[in-house]
Amino acid sequence: MARNYIPTVPTREELNSIDGGLMPIINVNLIEGRTVDQKRKLVTEMTQAVVNSLGVKPEDVRIILSDMAKHDYAVAGTLFIDR
Repeated sequence: MARNYIPTVPTREELNSIDGGLMPIINVNLIEGRTVDQKRKLVTEMTQAVVNSLGVKPEDVRIILSDMAKHDYAVAGTLFIDR
């Protein structure tokens, strides 16, 4: 005899228990040249903004910083290095 399956929406607690749950992952692309101290300040303030706006714990926030060379970024057909 087949079982009737009624789908349910998981609770926030259930989502949080699944592989980190509601862990936000933020990607930030930066033109090369920022100092480590500037990046520290950026991730600290971004983390706090995510905590305040999404209601997650700071340890659940992931931020990936990617430095781009000036010759790897263009606006309106012009490389950043050529500006």
